[in-house]
Amino acid sequence: MLMNRSGLPRRAVTLVLIILLFRASPIPAQTSFEMTPDVDRLLRSALDDMYRYDLESAERKFDELVRRFPDHPVGPMHKAEVVWWRALRSKNKSLQTSFEGYTNEAIAKGQQLEKQNGGDFYAQLYMAAAYGNLTRYNIYVTRNDYRAMRAGLKGYRYIKLAYGLRPNYVDCLIGIGAYNYVAGSLPVALKIIAWMFTESGDKDKGIEQLQIVAQTGEYGQTEAKMVLLGAYYNEKHFEKYRQLVTELIEQYPSNPVFITWLADSYVREQKLDEGIRFLTALLNRPGSHERGTLATAQATYEKGRLELEKGVLDDCMSSFNQVLDMKLQDDPLLSRAHLLRAFAWDLKGQREAAVADYQTVLGLMDIENSHKKAKSFLKTPYPGVARN
Repeated sequence: MLMNRSGLPRRAVTLVLIILLFRASPIPAQTSFEMTPDVDRLLRSALDDMYRYDLESAERKFDELVRRFPDHPVGPMHKAEVVWWRALRSKNKSLQTSFEGYTNEAIAKGQQLEKQNGGDFYAQLYMAAAYGNLTRYNIYVTRNDYRAMRAGLKGYRYIKLAYGLRPNYVDCLIGIGAYNYVAGSLPVALKIIAWMFTESGDKDKGIEQLQIVAQTGEYGQTEAKMVLLGAYYNEKHFEKYRQLVTELIEQYPSNPVFITWLADSYVREQKLDEGIRFLTALLNRPGSHERGTLATAQATYEKGRLELEKGVLDDCMSSFNQVLDMKLQDDPLLSRAHLLRAFAWDLKGQREAAVADYQTVLGLMDIENSHKKAKSFLKTPYPGVARN
């Protein structure tokens, strides 16, 4: 098998709220969180930055949010979310430490506000979002399903409180819908843990609630789509899945994660030719300046991954060579491309070239046990069989 890729997107809820970044004079820190036109404008700008994978710009705006509302969970919650995006492509301990620090800070600030004012809508909302971040980090980065479930249940408590305060606030349905879907999807074999769920779920209703936010949400439309992707993938609704993730690629062409999620579905269904055709068309489409170098490299790598899975070795070698020729700096794709190119060399019977790539992997970032795999295949050639 080829390398496991980053997990698919699912989380209980997220919603952001930040202030205007550029002003003639600094805005003083405030003791209470308020929605203003300035907050709305910067919120939409920051969300766009984050989903376009311009994480540095998004983080600067979230830093301003922390400065403006130092006692509120909204800032650190979003700082943790930025770390989650990074961790999807590069799982390492330093990222986990940062993520846990921001998440614990957000929860602690939210709990303090809850003690002071139990009816604070935004405190409840952003504590739910912090637990939502923790849920998906444990599912897709640390792979700890039990911790993910516990965090999700805690988040559901807070989103219910927020929804009770503002039942017409449609973005709350991300968390409500995610709970309904998960609780309603528990198989009979897992009834032993059903006691942990305070309410029974309704899988179909959960999907419907997520679809409502995806269509009409105020700030949560993209987030709801990401949760829906997980539901569609789990339900094996791959056509709906690919349609939705393709919409996200069209909307945010510079985000490399969405490209990976699309490629994963083609591998899962072994629709390799279809995937190769799509990625080839994507790479040949005008507008590469909007896609940017990173997303172009990711699409090229994913094309090579599908070509290797299919066994068209010369084509996959060409794709991996193109990725490595882009001279990316400190990016996970370097380790991945060298490792998969080594696999291709081994399958072509060119052991000396394969060994050189395995040795190169050992000097690069350790991504999804790439060092362990390289050491293993330095001893014994990669045993995969090329497909015709």
